[in-house]
Amino acid sequence: MRLSLRTLQRRNALGDAPRHRLAPRRAFKTGRRASRAACDAERRTIVEIAEIIVAHAPASECIG
Repeated sequence: MRLSLRTLQRRNALGDAPRHRLAPRRAFKTGRRASRAACDAERRTIVEIAEIIVAHAPASECIG
């Protein structure tokens, strides 16, 4: 994955920005900045549900 200089600068600016002492950092990320692990877990859940639905379908219903 190639990142542009502008993207790298923006990420560094967000991480290095001075913060007020009482302003906590977010404990978890949401939206476009959600962690890859969370997205992968959701994708695995969807695949597992699809496999369960297909696994229990009678063969007679699968033949068109």
